[in-house]
Amino acid sequence: MSDEHLHRAETVIKTANNISAEKKVEFVGLLSRLKSAIGDVSQTHAGDAQSVARLAEASAREATLKRPNQLEKTLRELKRSVDKFEASHPDLVITANEFATLLAEMGI
Repeated sequence: MSDEHLHRAETVIKTANNISAEKKVEFVGLLSRLKSAIGDVSQTHAGDAQSVARLAEASAREATLKRPNQLEKTLRELKRSVDKFEASHPDLVITANEFATLLAEMGI
């Protein structure tokens, strides 16, 4: 199920008119890394991994819909959902934070 959320996030990013081709490539690379990190977490924390994937999808959707308040809320939720894995799964935390930062910095 996590893969479905990340696939939908990738589709949202790839079809967005307000994201440059270069940023799309960067997003897709981050989503690939995020998929791998979520896969690692899902082995022991399936529900948490699902939540992270769902929030990544929601963040991508909010960013492309240009709803800054909703995006900010969703990004906070994403960050909160990965913070507890800082010690056990640092790759997940780093990648999710990079993804959130890229969305936030775009100002979309």
